[in-house]
Formats: sequence, C-alpha cells, structure tokens
Amino acid sequence: NSKLWFYRGICERVIDGDTIVFTVDLGFDIYLKSQKMRFAGINTPESRTRNKAEKELGLKAKERVKELLPAGEKFIFHSLGFGKFGRTLGIPFYENKSICQILIDEGHADPTQEESEAPGSRNPLALIGQLKPLLVLDKKKMFHMEQVGFTLR
Repeated sequence: NSKLWFYRGICERVIDGDTIVFTVDLGFDIYLKSQKMRFAGINTPESRTRNKAEKELGLKAKERVKELLPAGEKFIFHSLGFGKFGRTLGIPFYENKSICQILIDEGHADPTQEESEAPGSRNPLALIGQLKPLLVLDKKKMFHMEQVGFTLR
C-alpha cells in the first residue's frame, strides 16, 4: 500500500519506551479512546523485567517518551496499520521530528523490524527518518510545514 495515513492523536499515558495509550482523532468529532500504539521500527529496553540493568535503561526510555508526549499532549502520527498483537503501528512526531528517530539518536532505542511483518505493512526503518507530517500541532494552533506563518483554526 503506497498511501500515507497521518492522524492526530492525544497521548493518554506512556506504557514503556516504545508503546503508548492514546486517543485517535479521526476528524468530524470522532475519537477512538484508549488505543495502544507500538512505535514502528524501534525497540527499547524493557522497563518491566527482573534484569536490573535493562530495567534502568527501559525506565530512562519511558521517561524520555513522557517528556516528548506527556499525558494530554496532541501529536501527529503516521499509521502503518496494525501489528501482530493488534496494536496500532505508528511513527509519532514531536516538533516535526519522528519520536522514533529521536529515541534512536539519543541511544534509548535500537532500530528493528520486529512488528513490521504485519500483512500490508511497509518497512518502518525506511520511513522513520524520511517522513514529515503535513501539519504540526503546537498546542492550540496548527502550522503547515512549508508555510510556518500560516495558521489554521
């Protein structure tokens, strides 16, 4: 499938460094609440494990995602469909940059193709650094990337 699907989301909570619970804004005042999103193309250390070293790294990744997507934060994400566990596979954006790429760049995540094997999904590793959303949410205003001064209400 060559179509790119971007949606608006509102973060409800962070589960770990590569999974969140969020509300999907489908437009026309239609929302899907309490959806789980697995960040596509990355893997972070587990925060719920008996391995203390891995747990410490996992909690750091989780805290970084909480900084980028605190509860109530609006964001744009690119949907890659659903993964093998029924979660949305997506690439969320923060200030016009892929959160997946931010986590990789900061050493909180490793690139992976783990959940990208869902039927019809595309290789997220090829997309992470290339995708840019059409609109970026900045609290109550929306800006078109090519015309930063253009405000939609």
